[in-house]
Amino acid sequence: MSGLIVLNPVSGSGQAREILKAILGKDGKPLSPFLGKLCENEKYGSFEKWNLIETKANRVWKEEVRSFLSIRKPKAVLAIGGDGAFKDLASIMVDFKIPLIPIPAGRGNDWV
Repeated sequence: MSGLIVLNPVSGSGQAREILKAILGKDGKPLSPFLGKLCENEKYGSFEKWNLIETKANRVWKEEVRSFLSIRKPKAVLAIGGDGAFKDLASIMVDFKIPLIPIPAGRGNDWV
């Protein structure tokens, strides 16, 4: 089983993509001990099997996420972005019982 990565590529002046690269590491293995343990767990699988949805200004991504959660039923969602993306994502995920792993990448990160 896999998970979902939701990435806001413009959050924090575009640093979110660099944060994702740092999290995944050079060989596709997470640098974070917590995320490393998460990927070793059969329930979640390695990040190589996770799907990626990037947020967009037109908000179409929200329907993509809702559809993915409904159909694919991932075991977890890793979100990289700022307060706005997390607010939008939380409003979707309230209908699903799926763990959300927020990785703050915004300018202020007032809520995360």
